[in-house]
Amino acid sequence: MVVGFLHIAEAADAEINDLSETFFAISALCVIDSEHADDVANALLAQGIKQANAAGAKRCAFRPLPPNSLFFLGLGCGGSMMGATAVEQRTCQWLQAA
Repeated sequence: MVVGFLHIAEAADAEINDLSETFFAISALCVIDSEHADDVANALLAQGIKQANAAGAKRCAFRPLPPNSLFFLGLGCGGSMMGATAVEQRTCQWLQAA
């Protein structure tokens, strides 16, 4: 059973013709609501950031605006192009803790 999903990857450069080697984007963080949701989110973020750092990340942002993040545009909250919205307070808490 899947209980969460994190998408973190290199962000596109300003010309959208290559990927940045040091700037990574978290394009999606989804966690099933349960008594363990905080633990799942924290584990996903910790592992994702660890892997990004190992790949050379120096900076990471949540849902940066295009052209830096081209993933999931138009799908759910990721398509809002607003970063995190006010209703995503729990997501914001997870990101701040990470």
